[in-house]
Amino acid sequence: MELTWLPDTPQARSRRRAPRACPACQRRKVRHELSEDSGRDESTPANLQRLKKRCRHVAPYSIVEGTSNPGQAQGFSHVDETAEHRSNHTAPETQSRIASPVSAVSAVSAVSAVSAVSASPAYSRPDRFVGDLNPEAVIREKLDGKPENPLRDRIGLWITSNGDENTEDVASIGPFPAGQPSWPAPEPRSTASMLHQRYMSAIKACDRLPLKTRENLLPIYFSRVNHVLPLVEKDSFLSAHSQGISSVFLERAICLVAAKYKTASCDLYLVPDGPLVTSRKFCSDIYKGLVVATNSGLESDRVTHIRILALMSLHSEGYEGAEAASMHLCQAIHQAQTAGLHLDRPGRVADDALSKLFWCLWTLDKMHASLGGRPVLLADRDIGIERPDVKGSRSRSAFDVWFAVSDLLSTVISFYRPSADSRTIGWEEGFPAFEEIVGDDVQGELDFATLGALSSWMGNVCI
Repeated sequence: MELTWLPDTPQARSRRRAPRACPACQRRKVRHELSEDSGRDESTPANLQRLKKRCRHVAPYSIVEGTSNPGQAQGFSHVDETAEHRSNHTAPETQSRIASPVSAVSAVSAVSAVSAVSASPAYSRPDRFVGDLNPEAVIREKLDGKPENPLRDRIGLWITSNGDENTEDVASIGPFPAGQPSWPAPEPRSTASMLHQRYMSAIKACDRLPLKTRENLLPIYFSRVNHVLPLVEKDSFLSAHSQGISSVFLERAICLVAAKYKTASCDLYLVPDGPLVTSRKFCSDIYKGLVVATNSGLESDRVTHIRILALMSLHSEGYEGAEAASMHLCQAIHQAQTAGLHLDRPGRVADDALSKLFWCLWTLDKMHASLGGRPVLLADRDIGIERPDVKGSRSRSAFDVWFAVSDLLSTVISFYRPSADSRTIGWEEGFPAFEEIVGDDVQGELDFATLGALSSWMGNVCI
């Protein structure tokens, strides 16, 4: 891996290569060239200028391959232009070791970004758009402290990374004289190690959770979540689970959602006879395994795969957790459209389990669109099945209320689209109250805890 350092001069800022080598490389290069061919007069000004044209600095093998010698793995070696000449006479086994594909891949995180920034001071990473409902937008605006941010949009904030920040980071790295490292080398991660880590996560995801954990988390999920958002067909799943033939990945996805409740904290075990772990540790481990399993296509049943992805979209952790959750929902919607869940066909029973699954995806689509400031993926004009009747005379279920509130959100989103009339400031009149949506005739599953959660969902839509 080769780096070309630019001196901090006005001439070098607009060039991709330095016009002259650094003093150390100039002296070393002149001595080497003159000693190689004493018959030629290389001491003339023209030849000296040719020899001092530029220098190059390479990352040592210890950084690339991750050797155990810390003294060799703490900095970039400072070599001159004749290193290329000497490399032509290197032993074949040494050349193959340095030029191995693993070394090139494992070094990219340590040096590729630095090389790109040093080669172009105006380099910047791609911008991102963060919706107002993402806490990152609020935090960044407060840290910025500007009353009027030019990167502010109606529904979010543009997050940009300019070249000045990257230049400062690179300036703190080098260049360094040979034998005097000034920064600790990042721990290299080769392709083999990453693949091995993913393999181990997939192996863990194929094992069932301890019976005690499942017996506690499954009832929590079906009593707290599934009656509001019926992503899983309860009767068929519990029947398969009692026989030990249910999808292990679907079990883990259900436990991923249920583990967030406080009542589940006393039975969070990842392996039999293992230690009790925290909810964060439990969810992180389960989520990583599910990501590898879904990306590898280990779940063969398409509908079950859709359910798993939808449940994974309810989990958000880390800096890019919201984006990852939105991506899981995108994959679930794509799989649902591929299976034709949005289309009516002869013999299909209205309001069956697949219809409920699709309309759950429809509501989650609206939720993620509002959270991330993104377009909705499911257009109503492309849907061929009948919408749930939430205004009929029958008693209301928890999903009926959830769907009715999500339908209001779909209308609210239309006010914030780029093509919306800027003179329209919102829903001025006719906005229903929560009591009107619930009605007087409700089912027994609408207890006080469920009504409180749905009321909070309604309040978010109103805001």
